[in-house]
Amino acid sequence: MDHFSLKDFWAKTLPFQSVQTHAIVSGHVAQILLDRFVSIGDKEILLDETGMDGESLRNFIGYFVSLHDIGKIDYSFQAKYDDSEFMERLREAVHCDVPVPNVRHEKTGKDCLKTLWRSREENREAVRLFPRIVGAHHQGKTGSGGFASYSESYSYQKELECMMRDHFLGSADKALPHLERKISGRMPALVLGITILADWISSGSFFADAEEWIDQDDAIQIIDDTASKFLSNSGLMPQHIDWPTSFCGLWPVIPLDGRRPLQRILDEVFSAEDHKPILVLLEAPMGEGKTEAGVYAGLQMARLWGKDGMYVAMPTSATANQMVGRIRALMKSHAIPSDVRLLHSMAWLDNTEEFFSGSPDERDEAAKWLAPLKRGLLGQYSVGTVDQAMFAATNVKYGALRLLGLSNKVLIIDEIHSYDAYMSEIIIRLLDWCRALRVPVVLMSATIPPFLKKKLLSPYTDYGFSGEYPSITMIDKEGKVTERHISETSHKLICDVQLLPYLGKTEQIAQAAIERVSQGGCLCVLMNTVREAQEVYQEICSRYDGDRLLFHARFPARRRIQIEQECIRRYGKDRSQRPTQSILVATQVVEQSLDVDFDGMITAVAPIDLLLQRMGRIHRHEGAKRPPGFEKASLTVLTPEDSQYGPNSFVYPVCMLQRSVRLLQDRDSIHIPEDLAGLVSDGYNPEIIPEEEIQAWLENQIKEQVQAGSATQYLLNSPDGFYHGIEDTVVLDDEEETYQLSVKTRLGEPTVRIAFLSKEQMGKVAPFFCEKNGETIANVCNKKIAEAVMLESVSVRMNELKGPDGALPGIKGTSLLSGLRILGAVDGRVMLENGKTLHADPEFGLRFEGR
Repeated sequence: MDHFSLKDFWAKTLPFQSVQTHAIVSGHVAQILLDRFVSIGDKEILLDETGMDGESLRNFIGYFVSLHDIGKIDYSFQAKYDDSEFMERLREAVHCDVPVPNVRHEKTGKDCLKTLWRSREENREAVRLFPRIVGAHHQGKTGSGGFASYSESYSYQKELECMMRDHFLGSADKALPHLERKISGRMPALVLGITILADWISSGSFFADAEEWIDQDDAIQIIDDTASKFLSNSGLMPQHIDWPTSFCGLWPVIPLDGRRPLQRILDEVFSAEDHKPILVLLEAPMGEGKTEAGVYAGLQMARLWGKDGMYVAMPTSATANQMVGRIRALMKSHAIPSDVRLLHSMAWLDNTEEFFSGSPDERDEAAKWLAPLKRGLLGQYSVGTVDQAMFAATNVKYGALRLLGLSNKVLIIDEIHSYDAYMSEIIIRLLDWCRALRVPVVLMSATIPPFLKKKLLSPYTDYGFSGEYPSITMIDKEGKVTERHISETSHKLICDVQLLPYLGKTEQIAQAAIERVSQGGCLCVLMNTVREAQEVYQEICSRYDGDRLLFHARFPARRRIQIEQECIRRYGKDRSQRPTQSILVATQVVEQSLDVDFDGMITAVAPIDLLLQRMGRIHRHEGAKRPPGFEKASLTVLTPEDSQYGPNSFVYPVCMLQRSVRLLQDRDSIHIPEDLAGLVSDGYNPEIIPEEEIQAWLENQIKEQVQAGSATQYLLNSPDGFYHGIEDTVVLDDEEETYQLSVKTRLGEPTVRIAFLSKEQMGKVAPFFCEKNGETIANVCNKKIAEAVMLESVSVRMNELKGPDGALPGIKGTSLLSGLRILGAVDGRVMLENGKTLHADPEFGLRFEGR
């Protein structure tokens, strides 16, 4: 019988690839990632914490990653290969014939390397750390290790380690770095991210034929060429872009004398080059050009900190959809062919194929590989929802990839004031990791309360901020704070304010809106719940046949995209298609970041900072001619007649709504920016609360503390401590249903996406139906079909769908439709077992009938 060698142990079977070949390929891919993907700042962290020089670090990374699958040299793992001749030779080689069930190779590898390195008297702390990283490269898997030092497999494992030591380290006395006892979490997180990424790349189809050429003299060059080609095609190869250092150089459409005060001061700050902030907070009213200023600040900070990418985090998918267009336009204006990826739960519908280079087949492979959200952050430039960045601070499966992706970027978070206590707690931990990984951060807000500002910036400093507004706050890596007050603003607004006791009175609200536009004008009626918006819109339709539109989050994706685009067309900067008379009824979807302008607004009462945010959509575009009756900006706030806030109390704490009423009841106007900071501060100041409201205020404070506490169960520990990602403590599995994962970053009732398909549409999906565990599933792997289905989907609270037995209706989607339920509809209607009828109305959105 032939001698059994390392070339016989399999790592991959379709096609066959040996453990030895995969070790060499993955080790060299890791070195290429270190050379060409890992940022200068991350390399500095690795050098600092390992105590190595550049060449030694590169050699060590290759050696270490090459051993990540050493646990596959084990009888129980190899016995999974269904080949009788192979199994006979294997049994003869390792003198074993009884496989241990449920053995995980990464855990076998962890135990093997711990024993092996300890026997070689490697550094104690390194022996404690690095085997754990190997054991974590397939996170969240159940099972145990099968290592036994007395087994024949161990001799082969030692042979592989010796071979990789010689291949990558040459004559080095010690393989592992000399680590001090206290190791922060950032180095293990980076090494784990590099290990996972190198493993995934080397396991891809682009290296499927490696067994055929691995023994050639030019094998290392082939690995280099193949990996580099993939990194380039997939958008993972960072392009070093020398962005203009002046504001007008970056935004050439804005002339020097057209810079707004916020933009001008930032230009002066970064032109002086005596500041190297790791965090910048921009506080300015709506209409001051914060977006352009934030992107400019971010790109200058990226230059100063040696970062090559950017992630812009938005509060909603709608705002992300709009922002990605602006960033792509910026790249195009500088003739930069770069992939700007869109990241949120529906973002894969965005057509980004044009941004991938290479042949069609190469583009498809690269795009497919980069598509999952856990890998999407690895792209150089991305725009998405804040959730995608927040996951980097949670103990989620493959969270190290998200940290690795963020570590070579500047992070820009817009509307930082708009997140509740639960989400803010996760964001604070995210900022803590950004500080540790030297990721520059830009935060932007028009209405951030002082207490929230202090809390969000606590990972950097305990400084007592001045409270001046508008302002720029800069913090360097030592925690030194520089504040720049902006003494003027370009956009000043005096907005008339009126309280109207119509909250909950649909007919009166509709009539007030119709009367308001009787002489023309574009009016926004903003309600706090979808149902109230639908009811007000229906009442308006019965009385008014002019131009009108309803916009909320419960439209199927295709229709929501159309309405979103229609809002921009009607109420955006380009006024050529603006109607002379129009009413938009909407929910909070128009509250944040959408660049729309209304002549006036009627809004349900909300916390004061959100009312001010909504006010920013009134007379937003300067120089526009206003119709009769709208020459002055006006905001009508709907309040209750009897102190009963109805469904609004489920959206916002009653004490915050009461506070808004008290702050506005004696006002007839608000001056922007002069009144903004004071109103926001008073809105959250417990010292000025009336005695009769103190109990409700305290109850809300306790509720927020509980919310913040709820978030901690999902958080990574502080980067100053041990990195939880290398322990068997993964809390979140990113293969979960979409609703199960997203609820971990947004506290609230779990939701699920449902798709309404006609008989004809169901016929196109039916070929993908199959049975699994007694349940019919739709295993759709065809992107065109999946896209058509997802465009008919909408997010709904699970409790509204469940039948008497607690089951969700419809057919469960898998593969590209993971997290989706497919419902067959007749005329857009679906009868549920709980007696309700769902109606996907193209004008009104999703409606529940018969309840």
